[in-house]
Amino acid sequence: VPDAPEIQSWTLTLDPAGVQRLYATYSNITALSPDERKQVLDGLAEVADRVFGGKVTRNMTTSIYTARKS
Repeated sequence: VPDAPEIQSWTLTLDPAGVQRLYATYSNITALSPDERKQVLDGLAEVADRVFGGKVTRNMTTSIYTARKS
């Protein structure tokens, strides 16, 4: 018997290196050649630094589903 889902909202704040580490895990980034991957990740870090002042904040939502044995 499923319980109602629990929704948790939280904030993720990343510095430029954190942005690179996160995006380096995305399949569309890992599929790139090493040179292309470096160029994209360096570009993302530059945007994080110049446009966002070195601090990128994203609003996140996590849904938690639980069930009980009947």
